[in-house]
Amino acid sequence: MLGFQKNVEQIKKTQLSPWRKVSMATWKIVDDSSVHGLLKVNADELLKYLDQINQKSDVKITLTHIMIKVLAKVIKRYPDANSFIRFGKLYQRENADIFVHIAADDQGRELTGTVIRSANQLSIEDIAKELSQTSKEYKSGEKSEFDQIKSLLKFLPTFILRPVLLFIGFVLYGLNIWSPLLGVKKDPFAGIMFTNVGSLGVDLAYTPLATYSRVSFLMAMGQVQDTVKFVDDKAVPSKEIYLTTTFDHRVLDGVHAAKMCHYIRELVANPQLLDD
Repeated sequence: MLGFQKNVEQIKKTQLSPWRKVSMATWKIVDDSSVHGLLKVNADELLKYLDQINQKSDVKITLTHIMIKVLAKVIKRYPDANSFIRFGKLYQRENADIFVHIAADDQGRELTGTVIRSANQLSIEDIAKELSQTSKEYKSGEKSEFDQIKSLLKFLPTFILRPVLLFIGFVLYGLNIWSPLLGVKKDPFAGIMFTNVGSLGVDLAYTPLATYSRVSFLMAMGQVQDTVKFVDDKAVPSKEIYLTTTFDHRVLDGVHAAKMCHYIRELVANPQLLDD
């Protein structure tokens, strides 16, 4: 059926602080309200945890799958991060979905992505199985969440592309209307986005928020790096990872983002908390 439906199941946030209203009035588009942050985290415990769960799992677990679970825990504790703006008002998503960038081919020439729905309700192994299956289907050409819209957009000149994307974003989020005619799935980018630039051999990258996506928080993970830490005044080999964040200042302020980053650091240092 081609009937129109709600694009996002939502909860209206009626109580807005004066600063939140000023923030919304100050920045009209997400390009102007992006704030970037950097976390340098010790990865020793995280890598030990990865080894332990891979010994028991029948599917290959990677740091990507663990970090998706980390973000799912963050959303559960700080649901305001999972919000979007409609006509100057803030709406919180009911579902804790996370968009993940994945390679659409084995050569890495094209990147696409998929949404892990209700990620907070999935185990790390469930996330790994879903992402692995989706990646195989994308690389084999069996399916892609953006096939319909991509087939349309590839014929449009660049100067028309931006207004088309902005229009689709306005319909999906400004009007909160979804239809198969739009060529994308419901809430196609979710509210939280994750990308593993380390899989491309990159140590650190600051990633932008796309205006039409209505993503409020994005995290990029660099590759694992060798370092040293000092234990009892002795240098000991260690591992670390750079995590960069980008958030929409209209939705989150520095206090919100700092609390989220502190919690991310806590989960990385104590990954057994992910099992709760």
